[in-house]
Amino acid sequence: MLKKRWNGTSAGYVTAPSTPAGRKGFLITRTTVDGDVSARSFHLGRPWHAGGDARLDPQTTVRDSTLGAAVKAAPWTDMGGFSWKASPTRP
Repeated sequence: MLKKRWNGTSAGYVTAPSTPAGRKGFLITRTTVDGDVSARSFHLGRPWHAGGDARLDPQTTVRDSTLGAAVKAAPWTDMGGFSWKASPTRP
């Protein structure tokens, strides 16, 4: 369940994975992503490259779930110069 910030505003990210290369990231499955927050105020995620480490492979998978009104129309966003669309080359 998504929650408002300490000051009562609605905004945020459901995930900000900083997944090491070769590992699995977050899996959100069989749930509803929503809460008592403003509509279209949360991203599903952003790629967190801790310390700008380009070797990280941030991953979030959402499946068999319902996205409520709180999730932005463009649910993924960039972070710190790293695109959410970027995918490192895998062997």
